[in-house]
Amino acid sequence: MRSLFNLAIVLLAFLSLASSKANRVPWWQIKVTKSQGPNACIVEEVPELNKKYWTECKYWPVRKVCGKETIVRYECCEGFKQMNGEDGCTGVKPLKNVLETARDLGAKKFVQYLEDSGIANELMQDGTFTLFAPFDHAFESNIGAAIGARIGAFRGSSNSILRYHISPTKFISKEFSGNNEIVSQHQGQKLRINKYSTGMETVNCILISRKDQEATNGIVHMIDHPLDPSLFMPRDVAQTVVLDGRFSKMADALQRCGSGLIEPGKTSYTILAPSDEAFLKIPPARLEQMLRDPASCMALLENHIIPHVMCFPVITQEYNAKTIGNGKIRFDCDPEKGHVVEGHRVGEFMLGSNGVVYVLDDVLIPDRARTVMELVENRHLNTFSQLAQLAGLDDMYNGRGDFTLFSPSEAAWYSIDYELLTEAQQNPDLARRILLYHGTQGTGTAGRLKTSSMKNNQVQPQILNKPKFQQPNSIIEISSDGYCHRWRKFSTTSSISKSIWCRRCNH
Repeated sequence: MRSLFNLAIVLLAFLSLASSKANRVPWWQIKVTKSQGPNACIVEEVPELNKKYWTECKYWPVRKVCGKETIVRYECCEGFKQMNGEDGCTGVKPLKNVLETARDLGAKKFVQYLEDSGIANELMQDGTFTLFAPFDHAFESNIGAAIGARIGAFRGSSNSILRYHISPTKFISKEFSGNNEIVSQHQGQKLRINKYSTGMETVNCILISRKDQEATNGIVHMIDHPLDPSLFMPRDVAQTVVLDGRFSKMADALQRCGSGLIEPGKTSYTILAPSDEAFLKIPPARLEQMLRDPASCMALLENHIIPHVMCFPVITQEYNAKTIGNGKIRFDCDPEKGHVVEGHRVGEFMLGSNGVVYVLDDVLIPDRARTVMELVENRHLNTFSQLAQLAGLDDMYNGRGDFTLFSPSEAAWYSIDYELLTEAQQNPDLARRILLYHGTQGTGTAGRLKTSSMKNNQVQPQILNKPKFQQPNSIIEISSDGYCHRWRKFSTTSSISKSIWCRRCNH
């Protein structure tokens, strides 16, 4: 008989044969799966990260998890078992109660806690329980061990942590929606269930690694971390941030300009909350300038709020989430740092009545909250930045005002006469004259030129009027996203540059 469990396929060996298109099941996997016989399902393993995903599927797309290659092996699908002399899983597995089912699936420590507390007797009786059972390894991390110690310190049957893992009603994963709540046995406190397009589900943002394990008196879902009822706050996410002493700067911003950002009755938000220590990385005067401008303050807050619940354990590769301000925030899974947002590490989380709050060690500053000089530096336009500092223009471009800068790319700077550029890098007056030819200033929208409002042969007063720009033959090229990518045939009377890159610069 072919051994189902000893067969493992290292995906790396076959990647060159697989399709380059994402989420496509390669031909070789289809062939191998068929050879396993009936009712064989894929278990995806990531040895370097000590992770397993029971897919309950016969086929699974080739992918990486946090940049690491995966290994696929096969086990019997839920409810089936191997029979001697037969390929695949043709036998029907006998059902046990939720307690014994959890024990057999690898939750021995958790079952021992239930037995020590006296709760186990209840779970051996008739009923329709849902049990979220942590694997044994879930208690090996520092936080998991701390929760285990709290469980062990309270032996009675009213143990709040243990009862928080039990719901009196049976819930299978097909009944889960994108965002819903179920009642636990701990004083009716809620458990938040989230379901994602990848097929992954979470409970209180803890990954459900193995779902829908049938029992005689309910169902068992295996999870990667014990649940902690102290993380669920009986208030909405905005109130959670305001009342938590670690986010006084974020709370100040919410009170200044964040009224109405969190809609009452909407049950799906993620707040990425920078700690007060994170805001200390911004100079106080600059932070006050940012918060005093209503548009800048609003943009800053919007950049930290996502209109749905993001649970980090389901993020296995780069993902761009849309904020409530229609911006994009990049989430990723880094093997060294763990889960990151825009490259910054994510701290602990708290659950509110309408979403989740994550602690950040850095502030995610959007373009709309930056000065034009900060945008230049953020885009690594080093020559423009160096010349601005030499010319003494950096303070002006970092101050209040309505500017539009047409900043040459590094390639554009080095395409001009070498002697002219060298002299500009040493002569503050020349550097100032050159840079002032690359910008305009006005009041409000008159000073902030967007490509959508630019017209052919438009004449715009410069910060320094002479020499004037020459704009022949429809020189502005505008892309579908509303940004101009290249100012073609651009020249000045001093032939400073033949082509420049332009960006929309707001602050």
